[in-house]
Amino acid sequence: GDELTIRDPIGRTRLKASCQVNGNEEQRAQLQIAGQPLITGKDLESLLHSATRLYLPIQQLPSWITGRSHSGTSSQITTDPKTDRTTQITQAGWTISYPEYQIQDSIELPRKILLHDDSTKIRLVITRWQLLTPND
Repeated sequence: GDELTIRDPIGRTRLKASCQVNGNEEQRAQLQIAGQPLITGKDLESLLHSATRLYLPIQQLPSWITGRSHSGTSSQITTDPKTDRTTQITQAGWTISYPEYQIQDSIELPRKILLHDDSTKIRLVITRWQLLTPND
């Protein structure tokens, strides 16, 4: 399953979200916000929105945080001609900018990501990537 953990600048977990698909292809989502009870439902985007009033495109996020567009939806991608790095993606009403990259395990990955749509601005800073093998 997929998991998202958001920590504050001093490392405390503020939000933990996970999504699993069972054998019947039914999705089960869990959302834990610091200081609040665990909530569950079928759709992580809806859970997050109902708990925080924040709409975060959870399905696209795994692609976007790695500097790639999400498949199945048209997008506009801008790259730096010198480095060939993605600098911006516009997709599904969102603009995702990549002002800073880092190298981890010989792979260049975004370090700072700025996402915004008409009503929401999100700034992600990734201090450490945990790269998984296909068997993880």
